[in-house]
Formats: sequence, structure tokens, C-alpha cells
Amino acid sequence: MQFSSAWATVRGWHGAMPSWVAWLAKGAISALCVYIICQRLDQKAGLAFLESLKVLEAKQLAAIGLVLGLALPNLAIDAFKWWLGVRQYVAQSFGQAFLATLRGISLGFLLTATVGELTAKLSPLPKRKAILALPLTFLFSYSQFLPSFSFGLVALALWLQGQGIASAKPLYYFALGSSLLLLLCYLAYAQLGAWLIAKAHKRTLFTTALRKIRWLPIPLLALSLLRFSVYTAQYLIAYQAFAPNQSPSVILLGVWATFGIKTVIPFMSFASIFGLRE
Repeated sequence: MQFSSAWATVRGWHGAMPSWVAWLAKGAISALCVYIICQRLDQKAGLAFLESLKVLEAKQLAAIGLVLGLALPNLAIDAFKWWLGVRQYVAQSFGQAFLATLRGISLGFLLTATVGELTAKLSPLPKRKAILALPLTFLFSYSQFLPSFSFGLVALALWLQGQGIASAKPLYYFALGSSLLLLLCYLAYAQLGAWLIAKAHKRTLFTTALRKIRWLPIPLLALSLLRFSVYTAQYLIAYQAFAPNQSPSVILLGVWATFGIKTVIPFMSFASIFGLRE
């Protein structure tokens, strides 16, 4: 999927450049992806992983298959969110939105995840439409940030409280208060943006862009919560298969707390070292 989605990265540029330039760009991006994948793969670790599969129980192998299988609905929800928003500015099919999501994953390996997604999703659009879609990209990220931040910090506070740490209670109230404030700002995103533009006494393209997405915050947040549930389920399934003696509630708090820490301090993601994302 990494190779094929990288191949799709320049597909949107194909009509705007000579064919030999398009093929050269495709080849360069494909070669770069292959190089980075080879750099990240450890042959000895790979062999050790294959050997470890031989001693796994059927239940554990089934859990691995289920976790990997849930990656598809995870991607599909993300793609549907983008399609729901971008069609306000340009005619785009769900298949094109799904390809844009795959392109974002590929470029996320080469660049940072946020820059990669932004580049991959906006580059196929006409210039004016891409500018119009800029407020959408922020709303898109904001909608996924909210569940990870809110559930994450509340879970972290509850876990610390369970460990008898006195500072956990203020963190709990901070998490609830800041989550409520961020939610209100999120729901009023288009209105706040339009108000700021009006205060500057300027009417820009963004005025039109914000007007088109006034209704989007609630549907996007609902889809983000659904996606949050999917990748939470992936972690829970894996833990239940490989650490069955652990309490599900403790695992849930740990998973959500990890999401919260990663959201507040993104570079602390150990998974990103291996090119993995939620």
C-alpha cells in the first residue's frame, strides 16, 4: 500500500505537466519511498518477528489479523471525512478522497505527517480551490485533535489519581475545562473566523470558504469519535490477546493517556520512530 499510494501522489499533477516529467516524478517518488522503507527495515528484527509468529496461539494470530483488518475502516472514515468537506469546493469522488488519504500517509513518511497530509490532499486541487480548502484542513485536524486531547488528558488524570498522585485532581479539572473551551471554539470555528476577518475590515476568499463549512463541525466530530473508537479497539484487541490478565479498564486508561500525551507533545510518539501512526 505504501508503494501504490506513493505512485498515486503525483497522479493529480499528471494533466498539468508533460508526460515525461510526470513519469520522472513518479519514478523519483517511488525510488525515494523504497529507499526510506529499506532504511527503516531491520533484517534481523524482521526474521525474529517471523520466528515469533510460529509460537503464537491461534487466538493471538486472529487478533493480529483483526487489528490489521480494522486499518481499512480507519482509513475509510478518514477519507470520508475529507470527501465530506472538500466536495464543498470541488467535485471529488470518494475514491479520489481515499487516494488522497493514501497519498498523505506516503508523504507523511517523507515529511512530517501534518505537512505530508496537507500537501497530498491539496496538491491535486486547482490553485483557487486549494486556497479555499485551507480552512477545511485546519477544521479536519481540529476534529481529530479534540477526542485524543480530551479523552487522553482525562484518562491520564484518572490514572495518576489511581497511583495516589496529589497533582492528578487539578489536572483532571484542567482537562475538563480546557476540553469544554476547545469544544466551544471548535463548534464556532466558522463564525469566529468570519468575525476575525470582519474585524480586519477585509473580505477575502476565506470568507466564502468559511461560509461553506459552517455546518461541518458536528458531522466531522462524530466521524472523528468513530475513528477514535476504531483505533482504540485496535489497541484493546491487541492487549487482550497478548496480556489477557490485565484489566480492560486499566488498558483503556493507558491507551487513552498515551493518545493525550502524544497530542500535547507529538514528538514523544515512540510509534513514529517506526513510521507508525494511529
